[in-house]
Amino acid sequence: MKTLLYHIRKILFFGLLAFVFTNCSDDESIGDLAIPVAEFSASMTEIEEQNSVTFTDESANTPTLWTWDFAGGLPTYSNEQNPTVIYENTGEYSVTLTVRNDDGADEIIKTDYIIVTGKPTNYLAHYNFTGNLNDEGANGITAVSNYGDPVYDVDKDGNASSAWLAPSAKAQYLSIPEYKAIGGSDPRTVMAWFKTTDQGGRKTIVSWGKNSEGNMFNLMIFKGVVRVEAGACSLIGTTEGLDNDTWHHVAVTYDPEDGDKLKDMKIYIDGILDVNSTDEGASYRSEMVVINTDVVTNDVRIGGVNYKDTFFWRGSIDDVRILSDVLIKEQIAAIVAGE
Repeated sequence: MKTLLYHIRKILFFGLLAFVFTNCSDDESIGDLAIPVAEFSASMTEIEEQNSVTFTDESANTPTLWTWDFAGGLPTYSNEQNPTVIYENTGEYSVTLTVRNDDGADEIIKTDYIIVTGKPTNYLAHYNFTGNLNDEGANGITAVSNYGDPVYDVDKDGNASSAWLAPSAKAQYLSIPEYKAIGGSDPRTVMAWFKTTDQGGRKTIVSWGKNSEGNMFNLMIFKGVVRVEAGACSLIGTTEGLDNDTWHHVAVTYDPEDGDKLKDMKIYIDGILDVNSTDEGASYRSEMVVINTDVVTNDVRIGGVNYKDTFFWRGSIDDVRILSDVLIKEQIAAIVAGE
């Protein structure tokens, strides 16, 4: 009897042990499978600034909650399963995804996953004056001198015959045949290197349009400061001493989203944003006149204007660029630095 009872207990013990072992193994396996495993992909990992990327959740084990962290993106965070993100600035950006369900959570970080580069700069006109008047921009129009063969100077880097030299005693200028530049209130950037010792009147760097209210674009140096004319108005910078026989860089940008008046243009000197004078100061009607640049009447001139022969350049000009994009301060600073 005792032997029979012993065998029954033995059978029950090992049966129970087998049952517990089997069920524990099954529960652990199911638990492992139920915890989500984070993973994702992107529609693109290298883009230009101001473009978007769509992220696709590829996590295993059916997550029900998603938390995204997009450094440098818009939005910065998202709980969508497959969000779309805009990257406005250049750089390398990491992306983090955390997924959850009732059984647990998992996280994945992809470091420097999205690479954002700057948009290529499309110059409509670009004159480097490396011993010629060729246009290295999209237009490809060779400039023409109004006073015989052009004269060249040493540029800011010490390279011979690599800048255009305008004699101070003659109304010499360059024209760009059949090119009227940028009209209306369209966005623009105009820039150049210049050097002068003349402390007198208005000296034109780049000009186009016609001399009527709002219809002109003239970039000048006047009494050692930057002067921008739009016809019956003027915008004056505040950085002085630009007629000191030293190479300086000037850039003028206009973004219609900033406003429609001459005062809304931005002036950069040597890569640094200048402060515009108000109409109560040195500027004149810049707060009243609407930008509506004419592109019918006159060709672009470098070193002169069409309405006044005495407003010609006296000194050297180099690296003239005209483009229909609004460059930001970082881009302008990089150009000044030679990057």
